Amino acid sequence: MKYAKCFGLGALALALAAATCLASMPTGPVSAKAGSGGVTVKTFVKLSAAGTIVASSAVTDSVVGVCETTASANGMTSYSPPGARTTVTSGEAIAVGDLLTAGTSGYAFVLDTDDASTQRVCGVALTAADDADQDVTILVVASVVEQHQAITGADLNTPDIDGGTADGLVIGGATAAAVTGTTITGTTITDGTVSLAAGTVTGTFANLGIVTTVDINGGTADAVVIGGATAAAVTGTTITGTTITDGTVSLAAGTVTGTFADLGIVTTVDVNGGTIDGVTIGAAAAPTVTNLGSVATCDINGGAIDGVTIGAAAAGAITGTTITGTTITDGTVSLSGGTVTGTFANLGTVTTVDINGGTIDAAVIGGATAAAVTGTTITGTTITDGTVSLAAGTVTGTFADLGIVTTVDVNGGTIDGVTIGAAAAPTVTNLGSVTTCDINGGSIDGAAIGAATPAAGTFSGLTVSGAGTVTTGSGVVSIAGDMQIAATKYILDASVAGTKTRAGTPITIVFLPTTGETLSWVVPTGYDLLVLNAVGWKTAAAGGDAWDLQNNDGTPANIFAQEAIGGSTLADKAMAQFDDLDDTEWEVEATKSLDLVATEDTDDGGADGIIYVYGILKAHD
Repeated sequence: MKYAKCFGLGALALALAAATCLASMPTGPVSAKAGSGGVTVKTFVKLSAAGTIVASSAVTDSVVGVCETTASANGMTSYSPPGARTTVTSGEAIAVGDLLTAGTSGYAFVLDTDDASTQRVCGVALTAADDADQDVTILVVASVVEQHQAITGADLNTPDIDGGTADGLVIGGATAAAVTGTTITGTTITDGTVSLAAGTVTGTFANLGIVTTVDINGGTADAVVIGGATAAAVTGTTITGTTITDGTVSLAAGTVTGTFADLGIVTTVDVNGGTIDGVTIGAAAAPTVTNLGSVATCDINGGAIDGVTIGAAAAGAITGTTITGTTITDGTVSLSGGTVTGTFANLGTVTTVDINGGTIDAAVIGGATAAAVTGTTITGTTITDGTVSLAAGTVTGTFADLGIVTTVDVNGGTIDGVTIGAAAAPTVTNLGSVTTCDINGGSIDGAAIGAATPAAGTFSGLTVSGAGTVTTGSGVVSIAGDMQIAATKYILDASVAGTKTRAGTPITIVFLPTTGETLSWVVPTGYDLLVLNAVGWKTAAAGGDAWDLQNNDGTPANIFAQEAIGGSTLADKAMAQFDDLDDTEWEVEATKSLDLVATEDTDDGGADGIIYVYGILKAHD
């Protein structure tokens, strides 16, 4: 049984007619109660047996409208009936004008015109949707059924098809007849004749039969013998074949390619590629060959080879009695008994050579691997590494770098800009007379400095050992800082009562105060100061105690206030003295200060003067 779709324009007209009839009916929402499972807004609904509305999810459902309010089971809701314009949720892409049916979850789906089953039309799309879950405005229509009618009998014997397509049909399968059309597309044309008023036949044909006249303007003709029955001229821009039989090949301007059993006599040929095998070139007349290209094997038994580089791509052995050339590259030159003459830009690496004459110019001897060079006179610009041994001779010249010279005896000339003893200090027996010398390190032992002509000497420290003497002429010894006398004991004059000895380094501290001034001397780190004696002179005798000499080691103590000359006070005296030789030592500890405080003001005679403090620096304990 064959089906012909009857829905087409007639079904659309039927749907629109139904919509027109419904347009006169009330289109306002209709109240209803939701059935079990509830209902969702913007979905197609149908009536249940209980008179409630439920979701319509099949194309065969009798849809009553579109739900307008979401409600749970037995809840009140409403729906838009046929004839109403409302919004429904799309279940797929929809175009304007599509006829819609109900589908999964009550969503709108496009009517399937290829489905032979019964379908109900629920609406006409007034807007489009690109995909599912989009709002589509529709006109709700009555449930119009799309039906497929079975056509039998003589209806198909003389059909008049004015549109559409005929798919999967064999036309003329039982009885062939003429097929007329503007464009005929098929897989097989059997027998008959194809007549074209003006057109084109396209496709792949197993057998076209005998074609009386054909004008081929494109494509390819494969596995075809042209002129197989009756030979005729073949004209083309490019002709490709396996065999050309008899006839003549004429080329206005072109190329013949291929393998030819016999080309006959070719008057002129330009061979630009391929190979020429088993051919005698020049059998009748010797040719001139401009370029032979690459010749794998060649046996030349006469003539001359001019302007040729032999072995340029791949070097090979050349054997001859006399070989004359401009350049020999790489390889090895072997002579059974002969001579190589000429001027050579580069001989490469020569394993063994015996040079008995001539000159070697601008050559580095031993550049890659140094070896001994023996000669009577060797002249060069650079001697690198190695050792120069002279049986009896002289090395002359100016040398940028002699390297390390183990032993040298310099008996004349000058040594300029040289650091002597940079790697290892030498022993110099006699420098002679040195006009100017700048000594920045080391020591000068057993030498009298300024013995012939004395000059000024500047030192950071001066040590006179043993029973040495520092002697001055009419000059003055000036000491900018403190002067310390290195000794293990400080012994006072034996005539002084209560003489004692003290272990340590004697030290004298001099203060030059002015009125209202405090002067401090800090004991060096690692030492303590034992004060033995202090003597001071004022510039004026009037006034009271002029100074306080204090131990700033915790609580200050006034030395002068402890003891003065004869036990008297300092009042109205120009000289004051503190003597601790017969008392317990007065000590100032390391990093603490000995302070001189000028206490007397100008009205009492002032405190200008000089104070000497004598003591011993001992190791801190």
